[in-house]
Amino acid sequence: MSTHQAEKLFSEFQAASKEDWEELIKNDLNGADYREKLMWDTMEGFSLPPFSTSDDFIKKESTASHIQTTAWLCCEFVTESPISKANEAIRKALEGGADACLIRSGITADPDQDNYKMTGVPIQSQADMEKLIEGIEQKAELIFDCGMASPAMIAMLSNCEGHRLRSSAVFDPLTEAAKSGTFPVQLADIKNMIQDLCEHAGPNILCADVAFYHNAGATIIQELGIALALGSEYLAMSDEKLRSKTADNLFLKLGTGPFFFPEIAKYRAIRTLWPKMLNAYGINNPKPLRIFAETGKTNKTISDPYNNLLRSVTEAMSAVTGGADILMVYPFDSESGETDYFSLRIARNIQHILREEAHFNKTDDPSSGSYYIEMLTEKIASESWKYFQQIESQGGFLCVLENGFLQREISGSREKKENEYAAGRRVLIGTNQFPDPGQKLSTGSNNAPAVTLHTRPDFVHNEPSDGFNFMHYKKAFASGAVLGELIGELYKHGKEMFLAIEEFRAGAAFDEIKLRTQTRITQYGRRPCARLVPVGNARWRDARAQFSQNVFECAGFEVRKSEGYDHVDEAIAEKDSGTADIYVLCSSDEGYDMFTEKFCGHFSGKGILILAVKPAGKEEIFREMGVDEFIFKGMNLPAFLIKIQDTLNTKGAG
Repeated sequence: MSTHQAEKLFSEFQAASKEDWEELIKNDLNGADYREKLMWDTMEGFSLPPFSTSDDFIKKESTASHIQTTAWLCCEFVTESPISKANEAIRKALEGGADACLIRSGITADPDQDNYKMTGVPIQSQADMEKLIEGIEQKAELIFDCGMASPAMIAMLSNCEGHRLRSSAVFDPLTEAAKSGTFPVQLADIKNMIQDLCEHAGPNILCADVAFYHNAGATIIQELGIALALGSEYLAMSDEKLRSKTADNLFLKLGTGPFFFPEIAKYRAIRTLWPKMLNAYGINNPKPLRIFAETGKTNKTISDPYNNLLRSVTEAMSAVTGGADILMVYPFDSESGETDYFSLRIARNIQHILREEAHFNKTDDPSSGSYYIEMLTEKIASESWKYFQQIESQGGFLCVLENGFLQREISGSREKKENEYAAGRRVLIGTNQFPDPGQKLSTGSNNAPAVTLHTRPDFVHNEPSDGFNFMHYKKAFASGAVLGELIGELYKHGKEMFLAIEEFRAGAAFDEIKLRTQTRITQYGRRPCARLVPVGNARWRDARAQFSQNVFECAGFEVRKSEGYDHVDEAIAEKDSGTADIYVLCSSDEGYDMFTEKFCGHFSGKGILILAVKPAGKEEIFREMGVDEFIFKGMNLPAFLIKIQDTLNTKGAG
């Protein structure tokens, strides 16, 4: 339809301005300001109004040429050990439609002795690398996420005769420092590594791994501000003549959260901000930023894990709509450590459905022109740039890491999110709402144990006098060196210098509570039981009984309830079927005044006595009657359930 036809079609309708809508809302709110009543605090570093109009749309230059959803690569992570299993996993992934594989391993060290260990895929030598890529399709891309050992992996791969595999590395030594609380090597060595790798190791060797900060609880605004700060820090470390090459080698790794539209806008916003940051270093017309996206971990649970599938679908949609170049969807059971071929295939098929059935790969920048998403993009870009400037005003990424600003900021954001989940204001279906109390959580793991990096007694390594040298690494591995003999140049463990940043899962507290219940079941042979006693006003007793049921089922307890009673005497007359550990009176506010004393008089000594109400000024009165605890909407649910479990464990089997 032409613009002229569209104008003619709607000409009989009177246009409504933003002011018209605001006046209508004001009338509906009896004169109250909607900016105070209805603003959405996203807890992601920005707030949003309850509506938007075309007046909010700010026309910008099109970014469609930089957002090619048709080009996104489907990636699968590989952590198998030994090498033969890792090779098999890569083959299966590629045969199943993956375009790339992320090879994950990590290096840990004993701070008191030179004892390095490796987790994940144990690539220690040139021979190991050749076994890893044997028979792998040449069109595939291998992405090495091996911490400080990533450059060594690229060196080994480049030595493999006749290989034409694309490769990149999640090499981010400053984020490695944030994870451990100490720099992996001296800052001068990090600077030398960056310059040498960008000059000799090929493209995409340097990464700003912002997904880590996402999984630590950072807000969207913090994520993008940190991304810019990391990029700026690496550029500042590079000599001026190498900055353009460093910028070309930098790519971004982003985690994707549960807020569909803000996450789309996040990806679009960073593409407008990244060139702006590069321009400050005199880098004009840079190549488009490459973005590696992965589904987030903070909202993934061990309990009711199939819900993780649904969460991952929306996150994957946000990432590809926003313009991710590579996407990795974690399997639904990855948090339990029991990932198998089935869950890997299902994760991969999420992307296949988006491509082959939903046709997300048919349109470049599909969200362009949506004034709501454009408004979100502008909002997020503006706030993220301010956050980046706040970091830079303190001296940059290194300074805010060393002075603790970054840790405090992320910790504050994480604490707010944890409190929201604990109080049920943010929902995790199957975990803090609508749980399956009978589900048995997995405590196992299919991850192979760490292996010690080995050395050869007769090997003599001559470390380059000018520090790290990529070409030296290539020659060393080609001549038979193993990683254990060279790792000291890449990772020199030291004492903690600042507070380390840790990842978190919102459902971890609830999962731990359920695991404690499973331990008790094993010990005593039965599930803890809460009996609900709904009395009085039917509407209030039913609502509070439903709330109480959810509370105790979150811990994996058995819950018994009746249809309800008009008076507490009826509940007293009914005999218990089995043994209850907890008795919960559910009634109206007025009902508690009438029924609590008799409820406590009968059930006292039989178990923990609880009222399903916020006691306000009557707590002392109710406790004198014999009430032990109270449950109510907005309470810290994990703290309460742990307290109940501790009380039951003190009493034993009951």
